[in-house]
Amino acid sequence: EPLRITADGVALIGHGTIVQTNPRAHIIEISGAKNVRIESLTLRRRHHDQRMRHDGVRCNDCTNVTLDRLRIYDNKSQGAAIRLADCRDATIDSCLIVNYKTIGVDDRTRNPLQGYAFRCIDGNGIAAQNSIGTVIRDNRIVEHDVLPTEAMQQRHRLGTLTDGSEPSQLGDLGRRAVRNDYTPHWHQGSAIVVSGPIVTRHAQIIGNYIENAAQGVDMHCDQTLCSNNVVRSAKIGLKATHGSRNLVLDGNLLSGVDLWGIVLN
Repeated sequence: EPLRITADGVALIGHGTIVQTNPRAHIIEISGAKNVRIESLTLRRRHHDQRMRHDGVRCNDCTNVTLDRLRIYDNKSQGAAIRLADCRDATIDSCLIVNYKTIGVDDRTRNPLQGYAFRCIDGNGIAAQNSIGTVIRDNRIVEHDVLPTEAMQQRHRLGTLTDGSEPSQLGDLGRRAVRNDYTPHWHQGSAIVVSGPIVTRHAQIIGNYIENAAQGVDMHCDQTLCSNNVVRSAKIGLKATHGSRNLVLDGNLLSGVDLWGIVLN
């Protein structure tokens, strides 16, 4: 089971290692708590499920949580190594995330505009959803194992359509994206994604190092500062879309980007 924290003021600090042997559970889960601090731990997984969607550290409905100098290895999931959901004033500082991607299925069959599912590389390093006042600072997020090579694409038939939760029925966007039961956008996920523009605002994404990402920093948010980040090898360096407004992008270094260095749409 996950290590669960639900009380205010808990501090979990030390240089030990927590190994999660269940691929269908988070490693640490913090729910409904204030003023929690987790520092210096190493978190690992022993087993993987190809469609695993669980997170390394998941924070739900928390205030003033600090995650400091964590090392998270091999959380190979379509979820995230670290996820904030409905949080306020959280800080993710100086964490190391190594090998967070997996081979999975991007299921868009329930979306009438899309209406298809396909095999893909997926997974996120840090994800903040519907959260206010988040600080994501000085983290290192790198992938060494699951890379978008031609050999990887052929081995796992990436981009080919597959079964989803609903029968495939291409919508307007699906018909643009799919040709002959194949879609080219099979490299999914983000090293850092900050999403939920109706709620998410006042985030700071500062001084992070990202290597081998699909999307380096993916922003669907308002009133956010993204500065002094390094993105090395990615499909997209910085992306702001889906309702983003009032962003500051400043002093970022983008190197070896395949598609767009910066895309605003």
